[in-house]
Amino acid sequence: MPIAAEADWVEIDVHLSEDGEVVVIHDATVDRCTDGQGPVSARSLAELKALDAGAWFGPAFVGTGIPTLAKVVTEFNGKAGLLIEIKEGKEGPYPGIESAIAAVVRAEGDPARTVVQSFHAGALLWMAEVAPEVARHRLLIGK
Repeated sequence: MPIAAEADWVEIDVHLSEDGEVVVIHDATVDRCTDGQGPVSARSLAELKALDAGAWFGPAFVGTGIPTLAKVVTEFNGKAGLLIEIKEGKEGPYPGIESAIAAVVRAEGDPARTVVQSFHAGALLWMAEVAPEVARHRLLIGK
C-alpha cells in the first residue's frame, strides 16, 4: 500500500464485516468498488479479502483486496496520522465497532496520531468511553 506523497494525515472509512473485523471501504456495500455485491456486513473477512477492489481504479490495481483496519494502521504508523471515519451499515451503526477500532489503534498504531470521526454522535460518545486517549471529531452536513 503506497503512502501518499508528503501526506501528514490520511482519511479512511471503516465498516464491520459479518465476523466482526474492521475493514477499510467507503461504501456500506461492495457493489460500486468491487466485483461483488451486497452489504459489507453480510460478508466474512475472508470473503471481503477475496473481492477485487482495485480493477475499477485501473489495471495496475487489479487484484487489490479490501484491507483491514489493522493493515492500514500498521502501514501508516509513524508515517502519517489517520482520520478514521466510522460509517453506518444498511441497518444503522455497527454494534461494537468502536471497541474494535480502539483495540486496533492501541495494538498497531499511535492513539496520539489518530482521530476518529463520525456523523453519529452516539458512536463518538461510545468511542470516548472505550478509548478516551483517541481524539474525536463530529462531522456535520450543512444545507
